[in-house]
Amino acid sequence: MGATIIISAVIIAIVVTIIGKMVKDKKNGQATGCGCGCANCPSARMCHKEDKNEQYYCT
Repeated sequence: MGATIIISAVIIAIVVTIIGKMVKDKKNGQATGCGCGCANCPSARMCHKEDKNEQYYCT
């Protein structure tokens, strides 16, 4: 029983940390996607609507 509580607490702490980092990155304007660049991404136009002729690279 004690091990279950400890493991659950560790998993919850990890999930809370990940969600907190995602929220912080979103507020700072950073991408929360794959992070591998937008040049070959089929959804690049959803993120970058301003110039349709430009090669897209997320930072």
